[in-house]
Amino acid sequence: MSAAVPTVEAPLVHDWKAAIAEAPVWDERGQVFWCLDNVSGEIIELGDDWSVRRTIRRGRPTAAALPRVDGGLLLAEGCAFTLLDPDGGERLLAAIDADPSSVRINEAKCDPQGRVWAGTVDAALSIGGGALHRVDGEGRCVRVLEGLTIGNGMGWSPDGGTFYLVDSPTGRVDAFDFDGAAGTLANRRTVLNFAVGEGWADGLCVDAEGCLWVAIPLTSEVRRYSPGGALLLRVRVTAPFVTSCAFGGADHATLLITTGAVALPRQMVAAIGFDPDAAQDAATAPGAGGLFALKPGVKGLTEPACRF
Repeated sequence: MSAAVPTVEAPLVHDWKAAIAEAPVWDERGQVFWCLDNVSGEIIELGDDWSVRRTIRRGRPTAAALPRVDGGLLLAEGCAFTLLDPDGGERLLAAIDADPSSVRINEAKCDPQGRVWAGTVDAALSIGGGALHRVDGEGRCVRVLEGLTIGNGMGWSPDGGTFYLVDSPTGRVDAFDFDGAAGTLANRRTVLNFAVGEGWADGLCVDAEGCLWVAIPLTSEVRRYSPGGALLLRVRVTAPFVTSCAFGGADHATLLITTGAVALPRQMVAAIGFDPDAAQDAATAPGAGGLFALKPGVKGLTEPACRF
């Protein structure tokens, strides 16, 4: 008989009530967490006491707010990547070659070299309608991978040689060999494959031991997996719609978990084998749309900043 998987609880640290809190990231330069409401475009900066130090209101859906090496943020909004300077100025860095009325960036992260990677989705959630893009240092946007449906969570192994990518509706988390110098991917393989009824992956991060922490919507869980796909730990929160997670803090030992407070489409929920009524319950559960955190006993990786 296999041993039971340990389960721990993460407390609510900020009752934000965001529609979809997403994209948590640790800012090494500022020693703060950033996260955002994907729907409203509200971006918040969190101190180590979980108080909101600053709020930026974009007034439109925003997929990511990534710290930059020299200060400020890189925002992924619609099909565009915008640079926010520390003095408040902003300018367009690059744009994906797509119609922003039907395609949008869903997730974006920096690789260890400081380039930006972004997964897209189309408005109809068409199978194969999304893609993976890379923004190079000179602001050139390149399509790296086609045929995704919802390009979602991303992360890199501690040695930088493996890239992980979520395509949510497929139920898979895939790994690729990553060439950091060239920014290229090879040898795609599946490391996690969720069956119907087990949920699907959303955001993820990688810890210093190379294990994956994966947010599983409608399960109230973030799960830790070995690089080979073995389930090692469940982290439970009160809000079912778990969206993403990131390590941070001065010692990189705090795991911040984001959640949502909207009802997912019933058809989507049924397609992954869940009770469609669960989506509505998730929107009103205690802590829905809030932030949860704990120190799980392992440390995360130093978060790279954008070099733009």
